[in-house]
Amino acid sequence: MLHSPVHPGLTAARGRSETWRRRYGSRDGTASSSARRVLPLLTAAREGEWLEGWSPRVVDPGEPPGGQGGVFVTETPPGHTVWVMTVYDPAALRVQYVRVTPGVVAVVLDIQLEDDGPGCRAEIVYTYSALSGAGEDYLADDVTEERFRARLVHWERSLDHYLATGRRLPAGE
Repeated sequence: MLHSPVHPGLTAARGRSETWRRRYGSRDGTASSSARRVLPLLTAAREGEWLEGWSPRVVDPGEPPGGQGGVFVTETPPGHTVWVMTVYDPAALRVQYVRVTPGVVAVVLDIQLEDDGPGCRAEIVYTYSALSGAGEDYLADDVTEERFRARLVHWERSLDHYLATGRRLPAGE
């Protein structure tokens, strides 16, 4: 791997094309419920129950609905994005998504849950690969450690609120 002098924190893999990657990991989130209760909420079919603004268009529901093999589309930055759930493993308490915004970025999202007392912990890893100059700009401008942490704190608050009340956290809270 070569380190990018243009985008600190990014590495470039040389091959037929140049791929810019940014990996965030070891962000331990927590939830106030068991991993087995949380895992089904991490599907396209159920995430909208607890996360304000999440409204994917499901193309193929997968198994279980919203689960492995599921394909859905979102219209959020950086644009029209196709998602595929590549892993839904209740025994391992793990989910994985691959999402592609054509011509911009490909992302692998891994979430590993682990019971921790009455609640659970989540290791959340995003791996980004720019597909173009626009993707490099997106990574440099929008995929920052600060924004990553803020999104995960909001995700954690939203999930905990839902687990405690059965309702989504109101927008702006």
